Amino acid sequence: MQPMQKVAIITHKTQEDVVLETLQKQGVLQISQQTEESSEREGEVKFKEAELQFAIDHLEVYTTPEIEKACAVKLNDTDLERFAMQRDVSEVIESVHSVQTAKAADERLLNDAQAAVTMLEPWTELQGTGPQYMTSSLLGTIPKSRIDDFSDVLKKKLKTAYLERLALTDDKQTVRLTALKSNKNELEALATEFGFTSSSNINFDESIQSQLATHQATITEVTDRVGGREDVLQALAASLPDLKNMKRYLGWEGDKEYARTNMEQTSQTKTMYGWMPKDKLKAVTQTLASVAPTSTLLPVEPKAGEVAPIALKNRWWMKPFEAVTTLYGLPNNNEFDPTAALSPFFILFYALCLTDAGYGIILTLVFGGYLLIKKITIDDNPLFWLLFFSGIVTTLVGIPFGGWMGLDPAKVANHFPALTKEVLTPDGMVTMFKGQIWHLGKETGITFLQNLSLILGIVHLFTGMFLAGWHKFIHGKKAEAMWNDFTPHLLLGGILLYAFQRTPLTMWIMIATVFVLVWGKGYGSPWYLRPVTGAVGLLNFAIGMLTNSLSYLRILALGLVTGAIAGAVNQVAVEVGNLFPTGVDYLIIAIIFVGGHVVSVVLNALGSFIHSGRLQFIEFFGQFFEGGGKPFTPFKRS
Repeated sequence: MQPMQKVAIITHKTQEDVVLETLQKQGVLQISQQTEESSEREGEVKFKEAELQFAIDHLEVYTTPEIEKACAVKLNDTDLERFAMQRDVSEVIESVHSVQTAKAADERLLNDAQAAVTMLEPWTELQGTGPQYMTSSLLGTIPKSRIDDFSDVLKKKLKTAYLERLALTDDKQTVRLTALKSNKNELEALATEFGFTSSSNINFDESIQSQLATHQATITEVTDRVGGREDVLQALAASLPDLKNMKRYLGWEGDKEYARTNMEQTSQTKTMYGWMPKDKLKAVTQTLASVAPTSTLLPVEPKAGEVAPIALKNRWWMKPFEAVTTLYGLPNNNEFDPTAALSPFFILFYALCLTDAGYGIILTLVFGGYLLIKKITIDDNPLFWLLFFSGIVTTLVGIPFGGWMGLDPAKVANHFPALTKEVLTPDGMVTMFKGQIWHLGKETGITFLQNLSLILGIVHLFTGMFLAGWHKFIHGKKAEAMWNDFTPHLLLGGILLYAFQRTPLTMWIMIATVFVLVWGKGYGSPWYLRPVTGAVGLLNFAIGMLTNSLSYLRILALGLVTGAIAGAVNQVAVEVGNLFPTGVDYLIIAIIFVGGHVVSVVLNALGSFIHSGRLQFIEFFGQFFEGGGKPFTPFKRS
């Protein structure tokens, strides 16, 4: 990891801006927060940023390929500063605000008019207005399932009443009930028994047709108006590049105001505290001396309980694996960076989970091409670089396993014999691809991958135990490391020695390592209890090794599943293609083949990443790694 130093930067008030701008350009100082409050200037900058983001969010809907291309052009720092001084985007922001406000009002009006039309449409068969019928009529709906029963009961109990069926909406029947004024209450009570719901919210003092015409005219007018406002926003979208450049500049200003707020001040000086990589101290000191002679940089002791931020530092070929480490969390200040230790295991486990050279080539071309076209560096996107490297290793691993997108070498030999070979194995004479050593369609190949998975798992686990002991050893817990963490390695050495050289001597050496392990696992207990606690520790160790080792069989499972899914895609493509006439069948086979393998690559690549990562996070990190470090976030120009 990058060694960190807490520093204090003291400057005269007259050179405050120069110091802030210099530090922001260098981007190597993480500012220590001194106050929770924001300055008035910082609040103003944040408000302007929010206003810009509002305009950007509403205009991005109307972007075009030309606008996207213009937005992709990044101004350098000097040009951006000049742009910010010369360009005023406030008019664009105000225009977006006013258009969006008017558009929102129009949309509310439009929604109200559409809701009114929906409510009035069932009543279009009514003629006239309220004074002709309102005093003796009820308007509303009755459930469709009960309307006939209600009609029969109404004819028997209230012969002066009249039921008029209007529009039918979903499961409701719109009706008008008419009766003598003297029978109105009786009619209401009877209708209520059958689920009558009054439509008293409709204005029947004006004809339904007249109201509908008014609302439909409103809909037409407002729709045209909204379309005009859309055209205005489309025209304003041409300002998106300027808005995004201004937002980038305001981001710089906001960071500077945050830094300014967290500076301690006297009548003549201002002091900023923060964390910086130790190897940057000399360069920053020299730069400050040249641009701000009254400034100085001093190393200081951190406050009680204050911990340094974490910045991982690996060589370029190791940096992609930081994507795996950071998924789990950064190491704390007392731990070491596990990236180098996990990298060979992660990429090998990933490749074995796929075991398909064809899929490896696809991953290599897809991510390699994307990184090349977009000119993405490892620092920009370590995850994509990791997948690119994983594709290369998967290709190399897949060749000896004969994984080529689920293709059967025996069938390939019928059309392309130059790509295959005949091999005599314990399973008999087998057709294999060139370069293939193990056949996962045969028992011997499956057994080999199973044993390989278990062996790699044991190596992985013992590496984790060694790192746990090494961590304790370098932090002064040497006895605990030797007895508790390194004795399992003595046992492993004794077992391997006896496995390769079965003699009475090696047997006694192996037995001796068992007793050493028992004594080691009892470390920390009184000497007379140490054999007992050590025996319990040995039992826990054995159970843990068994259960953890079995976790690595997921490598075998995923390796077999990849080939099974790929083979199934091929078989489905051929079987479905055979259902179509000659000429069309090849097109159908190609479509299913390509589509199926795209899905298969995505699913299996994701599964391989997840399960390989899980073996790091649970089985490996569980031995020695806690995490919890806070990331180093320097004050810099984004």
